[in-house]
Amino acid sequence: MDENKNYAEYTVEKKYEGTYKLQRIGLKILLWMPMLVIGLIFQIVMRSPVIWVLLIPIYPIVWLKILKPAFYPYVYIEYEYSIVAGEMRFAKILGKCRRKELFALKIGDMTAIAPYRDSYKAAADNPHIKHRYELVSSMNAKEIYYAIFEKDEEPCVVFFQPTNKVLALMRFHNHLTVMENVSV
Repeated sequence: MDENKNYAEYTVEKKYEGTYKLQRIGLKILLWMPMLVIGLIFQIVMRSPVIWVLLIPIYPIVWLKILKPAFYPYVYIEYEYSIVAGEMRFAKILGKCRRKELFALKIGDMTAIAPYRDSYKAAADNPHIKHRYELVSSMNAKEIYYAIFEKDEEPCVVFFQPTNKVLALMRFHNHLTVMENVSV
């Protein structure tokens, strides 16, 4: 018997678009700006190009050892979905090194699982749903699914990008799952 029949795991990388793209660009500017400012101050005060020669090799070391590990994880985001024994777990991976478990849901407790398009879209866009978790590469991506569930007695919706195996497992644990083949 195959041990992996009741287990699936999948990761998607957040695409660089919208405010996320602007945050990445802003962070790069912010991290390289001190080198330019310090260099210009020394250039004005000392009027010596020698300072530039000294600063150029020092700043990349500071960048690689201190600044990049502190800020890089927030501009490289991935989402991980895993199904283990009827429970779907969602995690956020920052900078390929920090993993943060977001929440876990019993698949059987979900009240709706469907693709986020056409006639199914209205249920996920219901204004009564208080919490929306967009754990996808982009809300413009094809083949986005959603699951509606209750957390602290409030309706919530989570958006995710499943594989065919994930959908099959969700259908096995919850007969409300709307099955449509996905390309992954």
